[in-house]
Amino acid sequence: MSLVPTIDVHLDATRWQASRAERARETLTARPRSLDALWFYDEHGSDLFDAITRSPEYYQTRAERALLLAHAGDIAACGADTLVELGSGTSDKTTALLDAMDAAGNLSRYIPFDVSEETLRAAVSSLGERYPDVEFHGVVGDFHHHLGTIPGAKRRLVAFLGGTIGNLRPAVRRG
Repeated sequence: MSLVPTIDVHLDATRWQASRAERARETLTARPRSLDALWFYDEHGSDLFDAITRSPEYYQTRAERALLLAHAGDIAACGADTLVELGSGTSDKTTALLDAMDAAGNLSRYIPFDVSEETLRAAVSSLGERYPDVEFHGVVGDFHHHLGTIPGAKRRLVAFLGGTIGNLRPAVRRG
């Protein structure tokens, strides 16, 4: 059985551009001036970041993957049937958690959340082939406006992998 994925787009290209322009105005007129990392994550930026994470100099992705592989079984033992991933990108490292949840017999749904529609669709397509019995419900949105649109689940595990949290301002990180 191959399930048809659902993709909720709350941030289409036009709104994404307007949102980024609005945030640029806010951050560049504030003191001190700054520019949000969200400017990096259009389709080209996501592809570039993916290439960077595969370079020998970028150790974080390899270290994180090793930690996930070492502890994925313990994480899956929490019994969650749904994995929600914030800032999912290509979802490459996510397979460690998906494999462990699948092996534990409790994986029924994966909900990736990302700002790049193209990257999210490509990840869902690739993962759909690997996990044909899993429901995929992607959400295209940004952390400032769309976290509340993530579908609910009975028992969900929320993953916030990689350096995405470093792209958020301290006040946003704290909630």
